[in-house]
Amino acid sequence: MPMQTDRIRHIAGVSALALVASGAPALADVTPSEVWDGFRSYLETSGYEVTANVSESGDALTAAGLVARMDMSDSDGSLVWEGGDVTFADQGDGTVLITFPETMPITVSFTEEGQETVLSLDYTHTDMSLVASGDDSEMTYTVDAPELGIVLREVSVDGEALPDDQASGQVAFTAMSGGFDLVYSDPMTFDQDIRAEEMSIDFNFTDPETGDTGSYSNALTDVAMTGSGAVPELDDQMMADEMIEAGLDVTGEIAFESGQSQLSGTSDGAPFEMASSSGGGSLTVSMSGAGLAYGVAAQELQFDISSPDVPFPISASAASTETSLLMPVIASEEPQDFEALIRLDGLEVSEMLWSMFDPQGNLPRDPATLVIDLSGQATPTASFFDPEAMEASDEAPGEINAVSIDELRLSAAGAELTGDGAFTFDNENTEAFGGMPAPSGEATLNLTGANALIDSLISMGILSNEDAMGARMMMSMFTVPGDGEDSLSSTIRVTEDGQVLANGQRIR
Repeated sequence: MPMQTDRIRHIAGVSALALVASGAPALADVTPSEVWDGFRSYLETSGYEVTANVSESGDALTAAGLVARMDMSDSDGSLVWEGGDVTFADQGDGTVLITFPETMPITVSFTEEGQETVLSLDYTHTDMSLVASGDDSEMTYTVDAPELGIVLREVSVDGEALPDDQASGQVAFTAMSGGFDLVYSDPMTFDQDIRAEEMSIDFNFTDPETGDTGSYSNALTDVAMTGSGAVPELDDQMMADEMIEAGLDVTGEIAFESGQSQLSGTSDGAPFEMASSSGGGSLTVSMSGAGLAYGVAAQELQFDISSPDVPFPISASAASTETSLLMPVIASEEPQDFEALIRLDGLEVSEMLWSMFDPQGNLPRDPATLVIDLSGQATPTASFFDPEAMEASDEAPGEINAVSIDELRLSAAGAELTGDGAFTFDNENTEAFGGMPAPSGEATLNLTGANALIDSLISMGILSNEDAMGARMMMSMFTVPGDGEDSLSSTIRVTEDGQVLANGQRIR
């Protein structure tokens, strides 16, 4: 928890330093001095302290020795960007060309559990063209960069640099173009649309104690990075909850058309390798007064794993996956919305894996599906980003007010379980259900193919006849026959006075 705010600052800070995007056509002529003022204002609003020696000559302005620094009060760390000599040149058509050095150092430091870690990075580009247009109240930055990236140059721990072969990495973009619109209002607003033909991530490390190694690579094609929102004036003393209360409201998304990744290395001296590919996906993150939200989705997934612990390679695929979460993060006296989704469609594993436990083919090989879709309301009594408040109380940092099971579905090996329901919770009554808030409401469950699955498990020797009889007796106690063959249904209702009923029969 103590590092949450700093991580948000680091991510926001690097994003602010990038300033590589494109947008709408110019609204009016803009001067080098106005662009420099807007550029500096953008960094300062994002929480940086900016220093530079500014001079003008002819139609150009130079910010020499430009440095942007953001201190991290709750981790005794900082993020420092050394922009070097940056020029702002009037192009004679109402636009201004901004020129950066091809290599610009970035230093990120933080202290955790008394240990100081310093990451030395280089922000690099090749022949980047960054042009500003608009006026002093609204500007558009357009970019065209054949190559752009961030390279990990060095990692040091408590002042001692790690050997180069222990940690190295880089993030690189090719054929980047796009736009970034800034409106200098209160709060400042932005709208971003950046595209790249490819984005790649490469990272290598060696554990100095065990000698185990790891190598990770990821390549995405046709990448789109979009975002919008409002950013109030921030300072380095603000916690994340204070930023939100001040008006921070931002959303960002990275989407791609295809992707491939590979992780390999050694564990306890034994080699392992994992590879995956996808036919597209996205990552979405937002933070505002409505809460913190993120979502990850991918289509046409393929996984391949090899390890000395398994005598043969493992392969699996899925038609699509999706995970999303919306959670309130600011303390409130009123209930706030939350959502949670896990979806895995069309999961299939290789026949070689099936043959390990079902060589006779007793079980259907139908693709498996899992869906858990929940929504509801909760009242947070402490800010998620305030570690002192979270740790000060022995009680839970909030109350659950209501939960809705919007969709529940699990299908595998010829059987399927579905359900939905809704419950409210009495947080004043924690005695009726052993310390948890007393629920009231009902849920309906439907199960098909269960008896056929039990028969198959018996024939495979996984279940004994006695175990199967016990399972069938339990199902008969809590279910009634459904509409179709080999189908069961159950409605579980919890009353406000603490009764639990299954299909009208009281079981508690």
